[in-house]
Amino acid sequence: MRTKLLPIYVLIVVALMLGPLAVVVGSSFSDSELTRFPPDGLSLRWFRTVLSRPDWIDAFTTSIRIAAITSACALALGVSAALGLVRGTKRWRGIASAIFLGPVLFPTIVIGIALLQWLGLLGVTRSI
Repeated sequence: MRTKLLPIYVLIVVALMLGPLAVVVGSSFSDSELTRFPPDGLSLRWFRTVLSRPDWIDAFTTSIRIAAITSACALALGVSAALGLVRGTKRWRGIASAIFLGPVLFPTIVIGIALLQWLGLLGVTRSI
């Protein structure tokens, strides 16, 4: 009985997670001044407006650069950590595991605020 209900449960959870995204994407094609779902008419007006403003394009390119740098660093560190945990000595596995699982245990916002303060003390502000 339990295994038969699992696909239904997963489907409900996925629908609840993706439902708001569907509303936002659907209303982004609206041709009216106000957000409306379902849209009365279809238009690419808002996409044209965003793509015609240089500040939005600069913000988008900055986000893409940050994502690329972060992904490359995370990949290098993650692969190195995984290889170290698998092939390393048993003595250091527990300590290394605790260090690598630290960010999972602390909320992301706490880590973000701590990093912001630390980088502010180092003078690394207003940069990528």
